[in-house]
Amino acid sequence: MRGAAHLIALSRAEQLYCEAVASLVDAEGALGEAVQRDMVGHLNDLLETHRKLEAPLRRQRAASGGPAVEELEQELASLRQRRAAQADEAARQTMDQSIDLCSRRLETARAVQPAREQAEAQQELILQTLASVQASLASTHASPSAPLAAGVEGLQQSVLQVSRQARATEEAVAEVLSVRAG
Repeated sequence: MRGAAHLIALSRAEQLYCEAVASLVDAEGALGEAVQRDMVGHLNDLLETHRKLEAPLRRQRAASGGPAVEELEQELASLRQRRAAQADEAARQTMDQSIDLCSRRLETARAVQPAREQAEAQQELILQTLASVQASLASTHASPSAPLAAGVEGLQQSVLQVSRQARATEEAVAEVLSVRAG
């Protein structure tokens, strides 16, 4: 698992997942098969949710053309300045159409920004959870005298909570982004 990143291109989430699973395998004797199976299931859920959050984000970025709210605000201000400088009425009317289109793009970008930020924050929480799982398992394996049961149970609860929260965020983000895209 640890060597997989050298063989194929992995996302950061996939790299952290591989490291966490490898640490789980290393801690096999101390954890027991049932705990390992449970943890692998939770890790699988986290990685899958990270991937599911990425899909609507990627679609939204592609659909919006990518510019950030600030860039669209600058573009709109520039269009308004150019329109004000136009002497010809036909040119001003054409610029009004451009201003209207840019305004709609800006409105859409503003509407989806909170959902996008939530999805990105949730993805980061998943990454940090995967890294924490790996670090906790590695330290448990390194110092087997530590109280293992309490640490593993806390770790499982943390992973489960993040997994539930991630699924709720995934559903909310997908709904907001699909409504705004349509």
